[in-house]
Amino acid sequence: MGPKKFLLLLLSFPILFAQQEIPLNLNLPTTSYLREGWGVIFTHRFTESVRGNSQNLFGLDGYAYSGIGFWGSVTGIPELNYGIYRTSDQKTIVVSVQGVLYSEKALRSSLRVEHFNEKVNENISTINVYEGISGVTYQLPTEYFSGPWTIGITPTFITQTSTGRSVFNIPLAMKYQISNKQSLIVEFYPVPSSLRNYQVPVSIPARRSLRVGFSLGYQFQTFGHRFTLIGTNTQGTTAHQVIPGDYQGIGARAGGDWGLAFNIVRLF
Repeated sequence: MGPKKFLLLLLSFPILFAQQEIPLNLNLPTTSYLREGWGVIFTHRFTESVRGNSQNLFGLDGYAYSGIGFWGSVTGIPELNYGIYRTSDQKTIVVSVQGVLYSEKALRSSLRVEHFNEKVNENISTINVYEGISGVTYQLPTEYFSGPWTIGITPTFITQTSTGRSVFNIPLAMKYQISNKQSLIVEFYPVPSSLRNYQVPVSIPARRSLRVGFSLGYQFQTFGHRFTLIGTNTQGTTAHQVIPGDYQGIGARAGGDWGLAFNIVRLF
């Protein structure tokens, strides 16, 4: 191999790896998978809202929930992946397995199973919520591809949430591919039918219903990295926190009271 060919191969190596994907949109899983290798996922969710916080750098001066995880392929089974993730909110550990069930040019569906375990066991909140919970999340991420558009639905069953219930919900996602390396993504988390009568105790005499959750994101890929800047009214970082809408007994913020967040993925 000549020096020119070797240099071309060396420069194209990270680009080739950038074509592989970890199944993560903003908060929802996708049907993407790593054919080989592994990756690191880093998440950050600022807990203060952007609105009214110009002196606090639009929420960036406040504290945040951060998480880190690993995602890898199973040798010999390219469509089967595994992952482990740890996040600071509720000191949660999540172990995941995901595999492709059906795949064609315009449609792909996967099965994802997660076991989550929260380590916080003392409830210091005035709201009646369960902390230190553990359970299983079953998901069927399904995506339809049409040109630059990707439309996803993720039917999800969660065995236990922070209000002590099992929940079924169908969050939605939509992605528009601006270019080969840039995308716009939106996710929508409706209130599950089993929680529509749940009332958040805002104060002793006043209560309110749970709110619909959303996330908006801009994603940029370069070499083996994927960066996503997010605006969201949800604070959780895992499926069992975000999808039910009842996280910590409070649920999503008001639509105009959203905060900043980001994801970083590094592929190897």
